[in-house]
This record gives sequence, structure tokens and C-alpha cells, in this order.
Amino acid sequence: MNNRLVILIELLFVVGLYFVYIQPTYSDTIVPLNAQITATEAAQIAAKQYTSKESQLQNQFNQISTANRTRLDQFLPATAHSVHFLYDLNTLAANAGFTLSKFSANTQTPATAQNGRAATAPSVQSFTVDLSGTGSYQSFRTFLTGLEHSLRLIDVQSIKVTAGTASGSSANKNAAQNATYSMTLKVYWLGDSSHV
Repeated sequence: MNNRLVILIELLFVVGLYFVYIQPTYSDTIVPLNAQITATEAAQIAAKQYTSKESQLQNQFNQISTANRTRLDQFLPATAHSVHFLYDLNTLAANAGFTLSKFSANTQTPATAQNGRAATAPSVQSFTVDLSGTGSYQSFRTFLTGLEHSLRLIDVQSIKVTAGTASGSSANKNAAQNATYSMTLKVYWLGDSSHV
């Protein structure tokens, strides 16, 4: 009988120890640590996948020839280069026989994500250029063709044509062939969100 009493007391001690010490320690300390370990392991797996994808994209980028990288930078440059762009516009107009009379560049606008919030990664940004000039229809078409074949990404947003006035003399007939063209261009560039 004495042995049974000792076993019963030991059993009650073990059950009491479980409920008083082991269970609270397990649920308060070990379970959160296991959850933290699981989250850390998931983050490490995600970081490895990210690093793998980053190195894969870097290898693909390194396989692009230098000439194509230069073309890509000209197509979507890393900065606005608005002064350089306006110089290129003036050169293009002069080569087409089209005379630019005035132009203005408006402020850069950051592109927004699909949901309307500003993008946090490097994003495509734009600035608008309002310009007008005079010339024949053929010189204007040559100017527009030059814009179309430009290495920069440009949208012609609007065009307004004002015809020249006609009179009897031959000098005025040349003026009648020339028209005034006003247009708005949207020029894109790849911006860094830290500069927005």
C-alpha cells in the first residue's frame, strides 16, 4: 500500500508540474519562438528567391549588347534632360525646314500605379512640352516623322493648325502655304522615386 501511495503522490506531482510550469512555459515562450523561427525561415527562402531572380535578371541585362543598352537609355533615359531634348527638337525642326517660334516645358509628373497611388519603385515619369512653329505642310510632316523616329519615347498629345492668309502677290502666296502649328508633346523618362 505504501508503494501505491508513493506512486500516486509522484503522479500528482508530475501532473501538477505539467500544469503549473511546463504548459505555461511551452505556450508562452516556446510556441511564439517556433512561430518566429518559421517566419524567419520563410523570409530567408523569400530572400534567396529574390537574390536568385535578381542575379538572373542581372545576367540577362549583362547579355544585352552595349549598343542596345545605349539605345535603351536614349529611348527611356534615367533623367529628364529637358534642355537636351529641346535642343534636339530645334535641330529636328531646322533639318525639316520647320521654324519653331516658341516652346515651354512643364513640370515633371510622376506616373501613378493602377490604384492611383504614386509608385514606390523607379517609375516612368513625364513632362509636357508646348511648342508652336511655322512652315509648310510638308516640312511639318517631316518634323512629325522625325519625332516618330526619335529614340525618345514621345506622345503627340494635341495638334492645332492655323492657316496662313492669302493675298494677290506671289510673296503672300508663299505665306499662305505656310501655316502655324501648335502642339503639345508628352516626353517620358525613367525616374527614381526618391527624387519625386
